[in-house]
Amino acid sequence: MEDLRRKGDYEAMLSECESSLHSRGAACILHDFHHVTVHTLRQLVYAAIAIGDWPKAIEASRKLTEPLRRYLTEFHPVLAVHFLRLGKLLRVSGSTTQLAQSVHELTQAVRQLRVTHGAGHPTTLQALEMLQDSQCELSRRHNNT
Repeated sequence: MEDLRRKGDYEAMLSECESSLHSRGAACILHDFHHVTVHTLRQLVYAAIAIGDWPKAIEASRKLTEPLRRYLTEFHPVLAVHFLRLGKLLRVSGSTTQLAQSVHELTQAVRQLRVTHGAGHPTTLQALEMLQDSQCELSRRHNNT
């Protein structure tokens, strides 16, 4: 997968990640929280984002959330950025349900980024702005129905 990433062949990388995860299937000897599974999911998210396959990126990011929560401390920079990325992905999906989920994920991201990066850090400010925009958009949609 690393060679495919270096070459920029994200479609092949995505296919390889999916194949690797699906080949384990029901007979898998590796737990969903195993570091190899977690690494493969992270690579799948990266590849899906690179080719603009938002549904696959969202699905893999959701699967990745619980293992990251389990292995990382509550306020860990990787977890904070994960919530930010998932919030962004949900926000661009377009549906009202996923926009509401985006608000939840972005709230988590802002809460954690304030601790891990600081309240004035550009990433924290970007997440806060995105959260406020998502809340306004969600409110607008609810008022129009």
